[in-house]
Amino acid sequence: MNATTTPGILSQGSIEERLKLLEARVTQLEQRISKRDDFQSGGGGKNIGSGTSIDHQPPLFEIVKVDTRVTESNTTWWKFAWKLVLKSLSEVPLQLSAKVEFLDAEGFVVDDDSKLVLMQPNREETFTDYKLVNAAVAGNIRSISAKVALTR
Repeated sequence: MNATTTPGILSQGSIEERLKLLEARVTQLEQRISKRDDFQSGGGGKNIGSGTSIDHQPPLFEIVKVDTRVTESNTTWWKFAWKLVLKSLSEVPLQLSAKVEFLDAEGFVVDDDSKLVLMQPNREETFTDYKLVNAAVAGNIRSISAKVALTR
């Protein structure tokens, strides 16, 4: 039997061709994922921003720190003030979308807040805001996380 004419059996040449096609497709998919995966998690550690994917471009920003505290509360809502420290590693201004997530003890999102920020080149900047969280769930919040993406 000839492997090239028998259905379901591939010749060595066609296996190599198929492997090359699959490798090219994997590369395409990795590039698509890296473009969509601009968000970086916060939580106190240093997290590198957009541009650290497969193409090995230098990072454009870094999440330095994210913090929160309750500044007011009543029977209806708790006011969570938050602070996000970002460091620009870019030579040009960056417009970023920041999302702060308020997490329960198991890391599930209880509530979140979003803000567009403009970063000046090569600076560390602090951005602040607050979120009113429903009192019924506010007591479940145990930690905070930040996701930051370059806006296009």
